[in-house]
Amino acid sequence: MRKIDRIVYDGDIELFIDKMEIANTRAGLSGVIWREQLKGGLTRPIKKKLSNVGRLPEDDIEFLEVLQEVGKNLEDEVKEENRSHRK
Repeated sequence: MRKIDRIVYDGDIELFIDKMEIANTRAGLSGVIWREQLKGGLTRPIKKKLSNVGRLPEDDIEFLEVLQEVGKNLEDEVKEENRSHRK
């Protein structure tokens, strides 16, 4: 199994993207294969949020920007939910 295949999203989208980009310097993935590899490391909730975006960008950089935005939004929702449960 390649190192890139073992990377999974664990609640920090920036860290996930950083790890994937570092691993991809060796793997050299791009295009559809790279975007599918990224999606493969995501959890079901973030995949669902990503699917709500509609048509995802075909450009790798634009896809990463959308992924980061969606991930941050989900992380903010989780933080807010955790705060409201503590009250």
